[in-house]
Amino acid sequence: MRTIQNHCEESLEKLPTVEQERVKSASIHYWCLALAGEIGELCNLVKKETRNRVSKKEEIVEEMADILIYLCMMANSLGVDLEEEYYRKQKKNLQRFREDERGTKSQTES
Repeated sequence: MRTIQNHCEESLEKLPTVEQERVKSASIHYWCLALAGEIGELCNLVKKETRNRVSKKEEIVEEMADILIYLCMMANSLGVDLEEEYYRKQKKNLQRFREDERGTKSQTES
């Protein structure tokens, strides 16, 4: 994912300076609200697809991409390497589930 994060950073550099500064100065609160808005749009599309039984796949995929963009921008603003954190968290999750399978740890402890 670091490649996607780098691409987001490169895309930002192509924006007018004023817009670059606005994005770079955005707070974690801004990114959380923006991300929540995009997730809400995705949920609405899924709801419409379910209710109307009409495929919204193209629009759903577009919203998923928007979510990824906002997530990368948030990570970049915090100096977080999402790919590194993904692998770290997956390792932790896999260890937890292995422990659960052996019965050495209950779900409530997680």
